[in-house]
Amino acid sequence: LLGHEVVYPNSLRHDGRGGLYVEEADRLWHVEQGAERARSFVPKRADGTMADAFRYQYQVAPDGRVWVTDQSRLYRLDETGVADLVLGTTPRADELTRPGQPTIDALGRVLVSDGITRAVHVFDNDGTRLFVCQVDASERGGGSYRVARDGHIWLSTKNGFALFDLHGERVGMPLSAAASESSGDGDTHPRWDEVDVTDDAMRTLDSIRRRPDGRWLTEMPNRALLFDGGMVLLEKPAVSAPADLHFYARDAKPIRSVALPGDIQTGRLSVSKNCVVAGGYVPPWIIYRIDDRALFRFERAAHGMATDAVGQTQDGRTLLVLDLAQMELTHYELP
Repeated sequence: LLGHEVVYPNSLRHDGRGGLYVEEADRLWHVEQGAERARSFVPKRADGTMADAFRYQYQVAPDGRVWVTDQSRLYRLDETGVADLVLGTTPRADELTRPGQPTIDALGRVLVSDGITRAVHVFDNDGTRLFVCQVDASERGGGSYRVARDGHIWLSTKNGFALFDLHGERVGMPLSAAASESSGDGDTHPRWDEVDVTDDAMRTLDSIRRRPDGRWLTEMPNRALLFDGGMVLLEKPAVSAPADLHFYARDAKPIRSVALPGDIQTGRLSVSKNCVVAGGYVPPWIIYRIDDRALFRFERAAHGMATDAVGQTQDGRTLLVLDLAQMELTHYELP
């Protein structure tokens, strides 16, 4: 009926007239009763934009019309999958409606993307909002972003990457749509390697392939530039294996390796003038003090299934932990 081998079909819905709907990837397929071939469409707003939730947050009304939601508004779709009726208040880019991807950058700022508008809200470490990085609705892509070491913010769009300065002002679109690609789910996914090559230091960091002891590096969950111009790589060869920090000079000359105690989750790396913090989305985290190479382990009470974003203030005196369930920012004094 679909004309191809079906991959991960989901969410069967009756259409009220003897047929059914099924979701596959970014599309909804409608199989009418007695039909020899199914038709399909990608749910879209009237302006052509899409939402991840459209793929699975849909229902079929008794009259056979399909309704979807982006978890902010309700949309009634026409036969081509385009919304012809919208219920709910239009989201504002200056409001954080549905907190998404969080980051605490090297300047100690807290950044949170909005799952509806794709805007990036930037706060200081006291929770005061500084500015919002936003693009036009027609440009909205995956909404992923990255913060450069100088505090500039790259935001992915349908047309490439938008760049914002330290005050949240858009300063251009230096990389074109060729720097983005679609994975077939109706959204735009960035090729961040195209961004990295615009920074000489990041290009040097990305070129490192060997540990300081000369052996080849294996799995590297993260990497970062240090404030003195040096570089650090986080390596964890296997799930059950211990993690290591590898330090290099600004010219990529190897300096030392530090074995991190215990079995920690990896994926996140935060640097400041005094400390490097390594870990995952939940504690424990390992804190490495750069001056005397001391190691500390940070724990905190379990809080259900919630995850955290972790970072530091720029002076390396305060650990910042953002509870993503409560959107609560807590300060801890670093050793």
